[in-house]
Amino acid sequence: MKLLLSSFFALVMTSLCVGQTQLQLEFTGFTQEKGALMVAVFTQDNFNKAPSFAKKVAVKGDSLTLEFNNVPEGEYAVMAFQDLNGNYKLDKAPNGHPKEPFGLSQNPMLMGPPTWQALKFTLEESTEPVQIKMVNN
Repeated sequence: MKLLLSSFFALVMTSLCVGQTQLQLEFTGFTQEKGALMVAVFTQDNFNKAPSFAKKVAVKGDSLTLEFNNVPEGEYAVMAFQDLNGNYKLDKAPNGHPKEPFGLSQNPMLMGPPTWQALKFTLEESTEPVQIKMVNN
């Protein structure tokens, strides 16, 4: 009986882990070693809402790498900003342009708010790290 339960548990755990991988994000282009990088990872269903995954890390140097473990394979988009003043929000000018450095997956050249189509990428087991260049205004 114990062997049967142990085998069942192992099977369930293995099936839960199938199709999950590590999401590695490499950010470059920081010009100020201050504040925190606020990172949000979205699916299409929650794009521009509550993220699926999020992290806050101190900015030390001109680049940094973040990892999210056990992320289901699929399509994602990443939005990040460097919170220079510690207010936990992306400060914007009256015209809506960001006043703090920001970065987006796929590094698009946008004329307006980012869209799912412009930012999405596919995460699979073999996916290389996602390169994100910070935009400094």
